[in-house]
Amino acid sequence: MSGQKSPRPALRERRVTRPVFIIGAPRSGTSFVSEAFSCHEDLGWVPIYMNRYPARTCFAVLNRLLDLPFVGPHLRGQKKQRKGLLALVRHLLPYSAESYPFWEYHCGPKMLHEFLADARASDQERRSARLGVAEVLRMSGKPRFFAKLTGPPRISYLASIFPDALFLHLVRDPRAVVASLLSVGFWRQGGGFEKPWWQGGLTEADLDEWQKSGKAPEVLAAVQWRAILAHAQHEGTTLGPTQYRELRYEDFVKRPLELLDELFGFCDLPPSTRSTDNLRRAGLRPGLNSKYLKILTPEQISRVENVTRETAESRGYEIS
Repeated sequence: MSGQKSPRPALRERRVTRPVFIIGAPRSGTSFVSEAFSCHEDLGWVPIYMNRYPARTCFAVLNRLLDLPFVGPHLRGQKKQRKGLLALVRHLLPYSAESYPFWEYHCGPKMLHEFLADARASDQERRSARLGVAEVLRMSGKPRFFAKLTGPPRISYLASIFPDALFLHLVRDPRAVVASLLSVGFWRQGGGFEKPWWQGGLTEADLDEWQKSGKAPEVLAAVQWRAILAHAQHEGTTLGPTQYRELRYEDFVKRPLELLDELFGFCDLPPSTRSTDNLRRAGLRPGLNSKYLKILTPEQISRVENVTRETAESRGYEIS
């Protein structure tokens, strides 16, 4: 981990109270929900500009632009698929991202590459991360911190840094998740077809199951989906229902405004007009879950279902 200079005395006294983390397997709808969350008037977050300069918390002052009446409601930076001049302006504004360079800077590369199952942060990592988050909040002018992290839940590790942290775990149909992973460039280019994406999360039985499938990419993605849910349930149960909540993405898109307010209540946050307006502008396409029928072959679907059946059915998904 990069060495940091001693912080200013004022930073040593600043508290970080009840930060909120949205977690879930990649391609589980976390970006959609997180975009609405990041609009909340009380939440500060690591802006995308800090991905390049993770130590420069001064960039978080740009988050205040989104509090301006003619900027925040109309010029969010998240919608990458949009085109034209307005989209270009959006991309120049700060927006909430997963910000792994920020976490790597404070906690080391294991935040990127390891499951961190039941792990705890060292005193140095804990102090560095808390000070980094505190400075982001100071620059943003916000009382509460919010972040999205996909992949391994890292609940125990993050809770060792922020004991009163709240975790919202978004779960999505494994067939939709696997189909989406096999379709996006980063998964193939990063080796997701040939090896586990993270270290230390799969059991020997998981790896054996993948080997017996002929190292099928869809089976590898499916066993990792299953492992993410298993670790999240284990670590989240340890925290208890006041700090950990699991939510299906499919339920959220059916009742987004109602469930968003419910999640804010769980996080002890007031309702947010900015967040609900963001959801209304974004639009919803619940039918996206059925796209896996066009992406995966019947044989691939069968393999994914065989791997994930028990875990998926325990979450209310119907497996043929």
